[in-house]
Amino acid sequence: MQQNIIWQGIEYHSLENCILNTTEKGVSVKSVIIGHYEGIIYQVAYQLYANSRWETERLDVMYQLGNKVKKVHLRSDLKGHWSLNDSPAPQFEGCMDVDITLTCFTNTLPIRRLDFTHQPTHPIKVVYIDVLGETVRPVSQQYTWQGSGLYKFENVPNDFEALIKVDDSGLVMFYPELFERSAMAISDYPL
Repeated sequence: MQQNIIWQGIEYHSLENCILNTTEKGVSVKSVIIGHYEGIIYQVAYQLYANSRWETERLDVMYQLGNKVKKVHLRSDLKGHWSLNDSPAPQFEGCMDVDITLTCFTNTLPIRRLDFTHQPTHPIKVVYIDVLGETVRPVSQQYTWQGSGLYKFENVPNDFEALIKVDDSGLVMFYPELFERSAMAISDYPL
């Protein structure tokens, strides 16, 4: 199945076109984001591959901020060990997910990966790619299922929280003050 999604970034004045292909073998994502924030025009392109359990295997991000171009290549052995730009990255030990600023798609990864029916709250560690801050670092987050497609997202320690509304596929429909889905098309065949 293929899902083609458009999200509007509210705070970051952006538009994202995300194409998500799901098969029995896993998930592949190709996405492009364009926008402007605090006088800087940016473009972000990312490709993500995850297995059928929604565990991130690899992520490639290329972004341009003004005249600067940067690339981030992350690889996981699915046991909490990562490499960053082809070098071991022990600072990400124990991280299972990735989180990219400027997109809400990466919220789908833990929402789909974790079992919220038996345990409504899950603390997690993620590799956080702060595109505008030009950093890659580990952070702690927490997701709590609120029922009816609602998840409370928190940074730990709590300097930010939001109540995220998702559809039956775990894709964000509304993320207060940050993102809103403006269109989605579903197809049985990849483009």
